[in-house]
Parts: sequence; structure tokens; C-alpha cells
Amino acid sequence: MPELPAAAAAQLAAQLAELGEEFQRSLPERVGQIEAAVMALGASWEDCADGEGWRCGESWEAALRELSAATHSLAGAAGTFGYPALGATALQMEALARQLQADPAARVVGSASARETFARLLATLKAPVGTAPLLISAAVSAASVGGLATAPALRPAPVLVVGDDE
Repeated sequence: MPELPAAAAAQLAAQLAELGEEFQRSLPERVGQIEAAVMALGASWEDCADGEGWRCGESWEAALRELSAATHSLAGAAGTFGYPALGATALQMEALARQLQADPAARVVGSASARETFARLLATLKAPVGTAPLLISAAVSAASVGGLATAPALRPAPVLVVGDDE
């Protein structure tokens, strides 16, 4: 593949840097959405217990859906913009929320453990993000964008074809 012309590479690098900066600015709001969903989940968790067992209503389900959506979105964007640890933490929260959605028994058996896990993961998300992440604005220059076509990660992977004549 041919390299990008210098002007196009510079424009692409500037656009990627702008997207990275926009992501950084959105972090407090994104984490705030996750925190609100965790708080709503905690409040509705109390309502799940009744005299005959555990019955979680619409507020519980809505909180889990919101938590799943917000953590899924953050996990994908964080990985894209150079925050792999943040993305991994969000992914853990999403997995736990989805487990609770899929398995009603987990709501009872693991309720204390799940609450503690959500609290721990939320604290990790809220911790200050380290300076100079592998962010687009710091890691991508026009020269490096122009050479994308020759980057080893973007070359076609070799394909091994195994045939069975029988």
C-alpha cells in the first residue's frame, strides 16, 4: 500500500489528536454515568429482598442496563484512545453487570461480593488517570500516520491453508 501524502497524514493526525482530546474531556462525564448507575443499582438492590426471596423490579433491571451500556462504551473508547487499564476495569464491570442480568441466582448468592466488586472497580475508575497516556495526540504524528501502510500490524497476516484430500 502506498503511503499517505504528507498533507493528508498531517490532517489525519490532527483529527485523531482532536478525538483523543475529546475523549479525555468526556472521561469525568462517562465515569459519572457509571457511578450514577452503580448508586441506582445499590439503592434498588435493597428493594430486591422481600419476605419470600429475591425479586428485583424494573429499577434493578434499568440500573443494570445503564451500567452495562455505560461500561461497554467506556471500555471500547478507552482502549481506542490509549487507556488500556481503564478499559479493562470498565470491561470487568460490564461483565459483572451482564452476569447479574443473566443469572438471577447470582443476585442472591453473590450480592455482597458483587457490591464490593462494583465499589472497588468504581474507585479504580475514579482514580486519577496517569499523565501522558498512550494517547493519540502524544503518540501520532503526521510522519507516523503517513507510514501507516507499512506498519507491521497493518500488513496482511499470512494465511495457512490446510487441506484434507480425504
